Amino acid sequence: KNVILFIFSIFILTVLGFKFLGNSDTKHQITTQENNIENSNDEIINQIDSSSIKPTSTQKTTIISNNKLIDELKSLLKKAEDLLQDSKDEEAIKLYNLIIEKTAKSNDPKLLTHFVTACMSKAYIYQTYFTNENDMAIEAYNRIIDKFEKSDNIEFIKFYIDAKLQLSYLLPYDERLEVYNELVSRFEKKKNSQIQEKIEALLINKSFQLMG
Repeated sequence: KNVILFIFSIFILTVLGFKFLGNSDTKHQITTQENNIENSNDEIINQIDSSSIKPTSTQKTTIISNNKLIDELKSLLKKAEDLLQDSKDEEAIKLYNLIIEKTAKSNDPKLLTHFVTACMSKAYIYQTYFTNENDMAIEAYNRIIDKFEKSDNIEFIKFYIDAKLQLSYLLPYDERLEVYNELVSRFEKKKNSQIQEKIEALLINKSFQLMG
């Protein structure tokens, strides 16, 4: 577990940009991860220009319904966080599964940030606190990968890259390098500073992998 935690921490600090404080409990990392993913929602929404569009009554109903769901999802995430703090990992996973179920088919950026939070948190728990459960972690990462593989939204592309990289740590060495090469080939010419930062960090990480 210590090796996994070390790799995960280095990855978070260099690629995802999540910030941890000193020697705080490792389960606090889940909370930090959730907050960072949720905060990125503002960047997603800013890409959607609806200033000139007046919502129809049906759209207003959808907005109200989604807002209620978002409140419910926030409540579920808080409960999952509390369960993790009490070392009730399996119960927390059940709540993350519920969040995934409620958001997986959505195209709403706000809802999808909660989808990503739940998938990443679930994968991290399996990867870190369970023995021989890497398949479950891989499955959770693949939910994100499959959802955003064809997306052109910058924030969703970032989620895709993060999930692919996290998954790569659970793969054999040769397959991990294939993931790096695939991401570089696909996104190295993407004209976005945030994507380029991720690719640069990926290349640095790859060089360390090659050094053994």
